[in-house]
Amino acid sequence: IRLPRSLELIVALIATTKTGAAFLPLDPDYPAARLDHMITDAVPAIVVDESRDVAMAQQDSVPPPLAPVHPESVAYILYTSGSTGVPKGIAVPHVGIVNRILWLQHAYPLNTSDRMLVKTPMSFDTSVWEVFWPLTAGATAVIARPGGHRDPHYLAHTITNHHITAIDFVPSMLDAFLDEPTITDIT
Repeated sequence: IRLPRSLELIVALIATTKTGAAFLPLDPDYPAARLDHMITDAVPAIVVDESRDVAMAQQDSVPPPLAPVHPESVAYILYTSGSTGVPKGIAVPHVGIVNRILWLQHAYPLNTSDRMLVKTPMSFDTSVWEVFWPLTAGATAVIARPGGHRDPHYLAHTITNHHITAIDFVPSMLDAFLDEPTITDIT
């Protein structure tokens, strides 16, 4: 799935998961060579992107039945940063997502009044939890604009204006966020 952070991205993630297929997040901000490597290496059946080119299925074709999804079935594939020279795909099973979300919900329970900011690029594990955790808990997922995760002022504004009650930060971004003068407006 090569889409910017958007409602369309969330719909594509949910739809892919519901079919039993695994998704491969392709960050549109990545260099073309990295994306090409990931696609060539993973060999996805289809790439969902913003292109208007749509291959139409034949009218008389009948799709094969979907394979059952098991806890060990692959839910998504994330590529490493490539510290050894070449990025490597890591398959994450459904049980991995479920265990993490159950732990999060036990440790930091969300409910229907909560609003989680979905801001992490899809190329990071945290993004999967940001999307699926609030949806499984009945909370609201508020989608940050593409690139918004790098802008402390935008984040402070979004937290205030959208009444965000749950957000995840990596330590370096939390430091930058805490230096943002407008966070004093957040209650």
